[in-house]
Amino acid sequence: MILQIRDATGGTVVVSDDSWQCRVIHTAPFDKSCESERHPVAGQAPCGFDISEEPGGWDRPMFEASGWAQARVYTAAAVGPKFRYNDITWGDTARLIWGPDLEQSNTVLCRFTVG
Repeated sequence: MILQIRDATGGTVVVSDDSWQCRVIHTAPFDKSCESERHPVAGQAPCGFDISEEPGGWDRPMFEASGWAQARVYTAAAVGPKFRYNDITWGDTARLIWGPDLEQSNTVLCRFTVG
């Protein structure tokens, strides 16, 4: 994920970077050898997974996410962004962020409070 919000004058309001807090709620597969399975079965070795519910109110302003991990920053080369990524003039401080693993962190909730 990469994000930048600018105001009406073009000034940067917020960008995604390593100051965001993120929590992975879906990790799969636990074992990357699952990719080579001829008939993989989700939830059975080596294709085990973990899915957690979204924490209640995580998307509300007063939610306490200080215990969440900091977002991991990735390079464009590591991510391989598509869908017109290069058509946007990204600010110098906007970063591609995600959970701890680009392949196994499937659903990641990220928060940042604009003060």
